[in-house]
Amino acid sequence: MSWNARGVGCHDTNNKLYELQNYVNNNEIHFVCIQETNFKSKSKQVQLKGYQEPVRSVEGKKASATGLAIYVKLGIPFTEIKINQDCPIESCAITLYLDKNLSFRIQCVYAQSEENTLKNYSNFFQSLDHRQNNIIVGNFNLKHPCWNPEGDP
Repeated sequence: MSWNARGVGCHDTNNKLYELQNYVNNNEIHFVCIQETNFKSKSKQVQLKGYQEPVRSVEGKKASATGLAIYVKLGIPFTEIKINQDCPIESCAITLYLDKNLSFRIQCVYAQSEENTLKNYSNFFQSLDHRQNNIIVGNFNLKHPCWNPEGDP
């Protein structure tokens, strides 16, 4: 599951956390990727019941778009992947192990509109381990007239 929360790490987001917890409790969600968590530091902790401690990034460049998190259901093995933060596209990643012969790299991404350049995306995709199965989710802030011909509201 991927969700651009626009804030789960600040005091006025209890309803969002309640709805997220309710949703994951009532559905078979193995991992949750959240963009724009608003976690202000690595010490800020928001825990989902039934999930392991999240892998997080708090590298956002503006206060309204700070942080990413990946939560993995209890009992599912995973390891955190250290990300080269030279790329301006914010990300955090894990390797999720389904059995001894099958694993997936899950990468949660947030790109601010001004970071949407061909060079940045080229560098980002070249940085992936192409020998692994990759699942990339997030908010790329990509815009195209075919997707919204009227423009932003």
